[in-house]
Amino acid sequence: MLKIISMCAAAAIFAGLIPASANAEEGTKFKSVSCGEGYCMAITEEGNLWGWGKNSEGQLTGSPSQELKFPQPVLADLKVKQIECGYGSMTMAVLENGELWEWGKDIVTNENTVPHMVMDGVSKVETSLYQILVLKNDGTVWNWGRTDGNKYTAKSAEPVLIMDNARDISAGLVNNLVIKNGNTLWSWGDGSIGNGEHCGCAEPVLIMQDVKSCDGGCYDSYAVLYDGTVWIWGNDEYNPVGELIYDGSLPKLVTEEYNAAEVNEFWWVNIITEEGTLYTPNRNRVRQITEYEKVLENIISYDEQTCCAAVTSDGDIYTWGVNAKNYVQGTNDLTGSHTPQKVVEDGKPVFERLNFIYEPVSYARTFDSSDTHGMAVTNNGELYVWGTNKHGELGIEPDNEYHEPFKLMDNIRSVLAGEGFSFVIKEDCSLWGWGSSRWAQLGEWDKDVLEPVKMMENVKSVYGKERLINAVDINDKLYVWGGSEKPDDESNLVVQCFVRKPMYLMDDVAKAESKDGYNYVLKKNGSLLMSNNYEFDVETYKLYRTDIADFKANEFMLNRSGRYTGYGYQQQCIYNNVYDANYNMVLYSDGRMTSCDGRYEVKNVAKTEYNLYLKNDGTLWKTVYGRINEAEKLLENIRIPKEYDRTPVGTVIGEVLSSDIDCTIDKIPINAYNVNGHMYVRAESLRAYGFIVDWNEKKKRVDIKRGKSLNLKPETVLTDNKTIGEKLYDIYSTDIIVYLEGAEMDSINIGGHTFVKFSQFSRIGDVSFDEEERKACLNTYEI
Repeated sequence: MLKIISMCAAAAIFAGLIPASANAEEGTKFKSVSCGEGYCMAITEEGNLWGWGKNSEGQLTGSPSQELKFPQPVLADLKVKQIECGYGSMTMAVLENGELWEWGKDIVTNENTVPHMVMDGVSKVETSLYQILVLKNDGTVWNWGRTDGNKYTAKSAEPVLIMDNARDISAGLVNNLVIKNGNTLWSWGDGSIGNGEHCGCAEPVLIMQDVKSCDGGCYDSYAVLYDGTVWIWGNDEYNPVGELIYDGSLPKLVTEEYNAAEVNEFWWVNIITEEGTLYTPNRNRVRQITEYEKVLENIISYDEQTCCAAVTSDGDIYTWGVNAKNYVQGTNDLTGSHTPQKVVEDGKPVFERLNFIYEPVSYARTFDSSDTHGMAVTNNGELYVWGTNKHGELGIEPDNEYHEPFKLMDNIRSVLAGEGFSFVIKEDCSLWGWGSSRWAQLGEWDKDVLEPVKMMENVKSVYGKERLINAVDINDKLYVWGGSEKPDDESNLVVQCFVRKPMYLMDDVAKAESKDGYNYVLKKNGSLLMSNNYEFDVETYKLYRTDIADFKANEFMLNRSGRYTGYGYQQQCIYNNVYDANYNMVLYSDGRMTSCDGRYEVKNVAKTEYNLYLKNDGTLWKTVYGRINEAEKLLENIRIPKEYDRTPVGTVIGEVLSSDIDCTIDKIPINAYNVNGHMYVRAESLRAYGFIVDWNEKKKRVDIKRGKSLNLKPETVLTDNKTIGEKLYDIYSTDIIVYLEGAEMDSINIGGHTFVKFSQFSRIGDVSFDEEERKACLNTYEI
């Protein structure tokens, strides 16, 4: 069957082990969890591993990749008893057969490693930033790591026998703890290890008697006695208890009120009671713990580092705390949560995977504005302009301001409004410009140009509000021209430099902008490069950020996960699930736009630009210096940017891939195709599913409306024997515009037929995707 979402065949990343499928069995329960630096892992009752968060060093899957945004099975062939996520990027696991395995970035060698066995006969493993501590089944304790990290802990890069007759261990940042079978607690390491001395000790020293459990923190150590009391000792300067401790060299009582079973500390002291209730402290201004607050009940496993994670007795996973790094909480919201959120329930991630691909840079700029003037393109390709006209930027003789938009020309695809100049991309993808050429923005001219000048052919997008112009062609090649200023090495004076013809700079570019003396180039792989002094040399561009989906020079960045960070006008704002932003306006993925301070909101917004925003009904609105509550309607029937509105008609713009997902409309199967990870169905076929599909050849327009579901004759669903992920057809750009109930849809040409995006039918029904059953469904509303 022809299916929808691309599923590339998995390849083995190391001998005998393959990352598990993202599909999970309903009813799966978990028994333990571990948190590392920016990532978490959990173990099911069957011993299977799940992971989420950072995976840059392969710490989750054994092979480096982008982060896993939501909890999912990994390393299916390992049956695990205990998992230990490290401070850095190394993960260690004790298997059910007693083998100790490691993967990620090795502490000692600082090199990436695929999963491999380290030693056998192991009961428990603990790690810190520089060392590894192992308890074997025979009661022996072994230690190794980076000898330059702490001279008192890891003494060797190879395992060294430390002591025997042990029943539990804990590795702190600068020290180690061991509980022997007689319930005596022993410690060694740097600083105050609890024996009354402030100097480090390289050999284990007896600290306390009658100890139930222990925990090594960042700079402190903790113990829970069998009477339920909690004790602390270590570095006074960094301890999280504060002035309750005056001499950290000896254990001091923290609390005796909670019948503690264990404690866990990263930067604070958390208590887990015998009943499985977690308490976290409140502290006053002098950092004294004044009281403990109940956080979560029925906990069977708890851990913390850059976030907190817990497994409850019903086998579900909760996370909370900091979520700013790599989806470590397993939720859509990268701002994090101060209260526990359930992220896995009955073996299912609570938060859906983000299927939306943030690629606003690929859209045509159908409206734009600057400090001088504005430009907009209608659905029929008509160009309207307004504003000041000092340099002829409105395409007419220099004159006074024009407050009302007027039509200038036809057959326009995209626009750019610069400071005193204008550019348009015509329907044939040729680039034309007029207005001020003070900095050679229009090439050979160094004065105002009142007639359109042709600059390039085959242009996809153009950027540049000031001196330097950046154009990306349909092959994703970047060309630059315009003016710059550089210091002369000999005279030490600033000289002007001009490039008067488009000059090729680099490949694989999504977008490029220049502002305030800095050039920014966004590559298609999400890398954002930066150069200063308006340089024209590709060697001057250095990596600035990674995983970026869009940016506006010196104003905001949007990463591929929808996290928006603003600066300049945006006043250091940070938002999540963002689709676009501009000048104090933040547009979210659901079409809701707010002011940066969140005071005002507008719904059903498609795109924003400087002081302008476009609604889904095609109306263009102008704000007063970004104050969206004072917006006024400027134009109607403005073209809404489409995903493939960037190339000449008939240009190959992608591939249709084979997949394994069934698609239905009101429970009736329909042929669907995988296009860049999205579902597309043929517009004409919708007639057989109760839709009215009207074609206007003169306007090259298709109107789709929901009709009566009578006498339906659905199409035959084709069979497909090709390998998943294999190419089926080429995709071509089209000049046909498709509307669903009056709202424009994304459309493409496959084999001479017009296809539309399945997810956009949410306007007239419920669209859902069942990942386990590999089904996408549209259930339409009754009419």
